[in-house]
Amino acid sequence: MEEVEEILPQLPALFTKADVEKALEEPADRASLYRVLQELEQAGWLKTETPGRGRNPTVYRRRGSAASAEDSGDGAETA
Repeated sequence: MEEVEEILPQLPALFTKADVEKALEEPADRASLYRVLQELEQAGWLKTETPGRGRNPTVYRRRGSAASAEDSGDGAETA
């Protein structure tokens, strides 16, 4: 978890799990990495931009902090 938190600012605004795996110093267990990304999303550090489906991976959007996630007035509301 700590290693993913450290590399998070270095990732592009939109990234996939593969981008995280490339940035890590050592290979991560896929299930553990998935759990870490889910926990970071629940804490407000990430947002699922596009859910994965088939061969298309989940695309995450990096947020500046958990606090900015709560009041992000990016106007990207869905109707």
